[in-house]
Amino acid sequence: MNHLAEKFASSSDFETIEVCKIKSITDALEIHHIELAFIKMKEASTDPRQKKAFDTFRILCSFHFAPDDPGVFIPRFQHGTQRSLIPRDISPEQIQILAKIAPRIDHPVLRARVADVCWVNNKKMRDMAQVAADAYINSAEQYLDDQLSISIATSHKPPSPIVDFLGRALQIQKTLNIQKTRKTISIFNSCLKESIESKSTRGFCTLARMGANYKLIDWRAVAENCKTFLAQPEIIPMAAREVWSLAAQAYSKTNNNGESRSCSINAADQLLLMRDQTTSAIAKASWTRDLISELRQIGGLKERVESLILELEQYAGSSTEEYATFTLDLNINKPRKHYQRLFGKLDISDALQHLSLLNIIPSKVGLHAECLKRRNESFLGSFFSTVHLDKDGKQIAKTPTLDFKTTPTEEWYDHDCLVDLDIHYRIHVASAIHPACESIMRKYSIDSRHFWPIVSESPFVPRGYEHIFATGIAKFIQGDVVSASYLLFPQLENSLRHLISQVGQHTYKINPDSTEENQSLSQLLKNSDSHLSKIFHEDYLYLLRQLFEFKAGPSLRHKLAHGLLHTQECLSAPAIFGCWVIYHLCCAPLKSLWEYNIGPQIKESLL
Repeated sequence: MNHLAEKFASSSDFETIEVCKIKSITDALEIHHIELAFIKMKEASTDPRQKKAFDTFRILCSFHFAPDDPGVFIPRFQHGTQRSLIPRDISPEQIQILAKIAPRIDHPVLRARVADVCWVNNKKMRDMAQVAADAYINSAEQYLDDQLSISIATSHKPPSPIVDFLGRALQIQKTLNIQKTRKTISIFNSCLKESIESKSTRGFCTLARMGANYKLIDWRAVAENCKTFLAQPEIIPMAAREVWSLAAQAYSKTNNNGESRSCSINAADQLLLMRDQTTSAIAKASWTRDLISELRQIGGLKERVESLILELEQYAGSSTEEYATFTLDLNINKPRKHYQRLFGKLDISDALQHLSLLNIIPSKVGLHAECLKRRNESFLGSFFSTVHLDKDGKQIAKTPTLDFKTTPTEEWYDHDCLVDLDIHYRIHVASAIHPACESIMRKYSIDSRHFWPIVSESPFVPRGYEHIFATGIAKFIQGDVVSASYLLFPQLENSLRHLISQVGQHTYKINPDSTEENQSLSQLLKNSDSHLSKIFHEDYLYLLRQLFEFKAGPSLRHKLAHGLLHTQECLSAPAIFGCWVIYHLCCAPLKSLWEYNIGPQIKESLL
């Protein structure tokens, strides 16, 4: 593309930095630290040719590695119509030069990156695919031999880049129909053993499924490895649940239904232990309901299910205001640079929690007070009605008129505060949400796996919807708000219905013909205030109505449901704020679990 033309590096440019000696510059495993090393080398060099070569490598390292995505490499960050670079931004001529130097690069992680980018750009370069696969395997080998350094000390091994590298190598080999070598199998087994010994739950489960799917090990071996993992002391319930579920799957694959059933029950039982770790009544109700559902699917446990139903009723009755406004001193009114510095200093767990707990929920009382103040200062404005038009010029809403002596109605307040809310969205998106997300993405390569610890435990996320929420939140923080909006906004109605059910209330209506039908979002917010008020502070309920459903406002959920939320609206401040609201609702009930449960799981997913 044109914006990369000036950064085109020739073969002679690369010769000035000796690509066969990159490991003398950095032996880092993480691609981000390799990128930082090239930035420093570029700044220190006075040779324009070296600068071009270092900058080209820096650009290649800036791509976000997403092996499960069809494109493999995706933008690290997106903001509106702008995004960071991806492989297709590199010219074919540059790809040809990179393909010539790739085999000579001594650093296996960089060699894999360069070769894989070449193959992603040009599928005819099958030799580059082979180089990439071998380099990914070599990266794991050098990690096991302590030849690559890791910036963050952790007891969870192998780190997630190694797991991703192995997965990508096997993916390439399958595509090329390449037979797996003894070396590949040996390195895989070493990594799997290390994941068990270090109690790395996600690493173990990912590797075990990977090994079985690519036929490196059989499902019987997976089941035995699960038993070995679970026999170790101090396995937290959330981790044990994941491993028991894997064991149930493994036994099912081998037609050992008795052992599979036993493992499924053990996996379900971890919900009880997780329930006992929280003080949130709605979380207890959510996990009890999940346990009942799982035991019913297993079957043959009627008495236990009936006992749990009684417990569920007690927790549902105890559910009160689980979502309430609170203050978190993050100096929101300070400049954008302050937030970039603030979030740049936080580790991944603290950054994601602080982002979710930004104190930016508008006050209903404060909004109405501002409306009255404006009315008293300019009362003539209330005599005139305001017409709201859609993008095609059709009138969709009309602000009610109000003379000076008439007491304002709720409808009048709803219309009049829209201007204040729009300003609120714009200020906090620009001053807090954007800089926070950008700082997080500069420091970490965020994707959906980092949010599984949140969505799998959040009472706001119904069972079976975890992947949708995790992907949507990841897209939001990456800056792909269009994808995030279309993933997250449709989930709001079902999540509210799920929360209401946790307090023991139903969310359906009976039609005149005696059929039953779930209430819509507008009906839930209008008719279920008595139920939702047990869960949400009034500020939340007001914001949800004004932001997602009120026709004169952004009406995000309503427009999306009817295919009317176009790209520019997805990129608007209200939509970005709406994505943050849903992320906030997922995280708010988990405050008491974050330090000892959620946070460590997020950190493990990063490593």
